[in-house]
Amino acid sequence: MKLGDSGKAEMYQRSIDLMDRALPDLAAARDNVPYQTGTLPVIRIPAVGEERDVLLIHSGFDGLVEEMYPMLEPFAAAGYSILAFEGPGQGGALRNSNLHMPFDWEKPVSAILDHYNIESCTLIGMSLGGYLAPRAAAFEKRVKRLVAWGAMYDFFEVYRKRLGASKFKILSVLLDLNLSGVIDRLINKARHKDGILDWAVGHGMHVSGTQSPFEFLQWVRTLNLRDSAHLIDQDVLLIMGDEDHLVPPSQLYVQAEAMTGARSVTTSMLTSLDSAAQHCQVGNTGLVVTQILDWLNFLAVRDKLRE
Repeated sequence: MKLGDSGKAEMYQRSIDLMDRALPDLAAARDNVPYQTGTLPVIRIPAVGEERDVLLIHSGFDGLVEEMYPMLEPFAAAGYSILAFEGPGQGGALRNSNLHMPFDWEKPVSAILDHYNIESCTLIGMSLGGYLAPRAAAFEKRVKRLVAWGAMYDFFEVYRKRLGASKFKILSVLLDLNLSGVIDRLINKARHKDGILDWAVGHGMHVSGTQSPFEFLQWVRTLNLRDSAHLIDQDVLLIMGDEDHLVPPSQLYVQAEAMTGARSVTTSMLTSLDSAAQHCQVGNTGLVVTQILDWLNFLAVRDKLRE
């Protein structure tokens, strides 16, 4: 269903109710954190046995916290307490509290950490979270380790792949000139021919709280790490699929090279050999969970040897 379709809000709430009925453990794990004029939905799962660390996990442009739930159990079983949350522009924070997504993601991350009195955590961002989580880590130093599950150095560059180099260059010039009327006409015309573009712009306006394609694209251009990547001083893991249909895989290398102040940067380019070449490794998310756990174990051993 598209934004504005009758019954969209009711369908969303119905889906949540059905999931909670089917998964009572999920229903029992739900919590909410006050934020601005609303709340941020959270799923809290305690570590099994002695707690090794806190994992703060979120999605991106169109993710719901419920879709992350199946992959959380292995983390908890390995000794990690889980706080999976929806920030502004995501899930219930958007649909129930009308909170729109900011470029400065450190604000909702800080609100979660403050609410639960957390002084140290690992932050994991998926999809557009590959920009949001690094941006937060640049300014919120209670984040000690960072995982970008889907590298994202510059959100606007995603549209180069969709539009092609020539059209993308023209669009960039039109945006620089603030030709809003021209851009709105061109984008709306293109939306009739491209279903993915139609969804991306329509949902993007919903997420960002903007009122036109021009305003949305100007918002998109604020989501990049050009002025903050060098401030990231944590251990970083960047994960990408080499056939990602949304984000140019090259962003993995651009993002890694920009993190000049990081304690360490580990990159992982996954392929179809492991059914993990697509966006956020939808064919094999279990592989990425294992990879993150192995990386965290490596850091723990390294830090022990340095004591």
